[in-house]
Amino acid sequence: MEIDKTALAQNYSAQSDDDLLALHEAGALTEMAYEVLEAELAHRGVAIPKRPEAPSPNLKTPHKIMFMKTEHPFQMAFTCGLFMYIVLIVILVVSGHFSARVAGRLLWDTMFPAVIVGAILRFSKPNWSYLKIGLVYVGLFFLLMMLNGAKA
Repeated sequence: MEIDKTALAQNYSAQSDDDLLALHEAGALTEMAYEVLEAELAHRGVAIPKRPEAPSPNLKTPHKIMFMKTEHPFQMAFTCGLFMYIVLIVILVVSGHFSARVAGRLLWDTMFPAVIVGAILRFSKPNWSYLKIGLVYVGLFFLLMMLNGAKA
């Protein structure tokens, strides 16, 4: 899909000054988009900031969120554990098999893999994607559940 300057100008003219400045600072525009954006800012009398050198590391677009990297491995691993815990508690409540004993055991069963994944991440390459962390967590969770089931 080819976007022309007229379409960009119409889009930018409908946005607030703050939105345009945030878009400018993100560093994810093409040369043509920067030209049109800066022309709109000049037309409004807004000071044009210096263009960023490279895209901002905090730029989050919906299709890139899953593949973003994390610098907080334990936080992400425990988020996976908490998510798994909540999902399993909901399943137990809906199926009528919920009890405090089961919930306590389930807390251990979901957080232990999170500790292991967090430690693996901490002592390996520093930036894993969220998707990779989630897949490693789920794989380890099911592996431990199978080993626990075979032991019982």
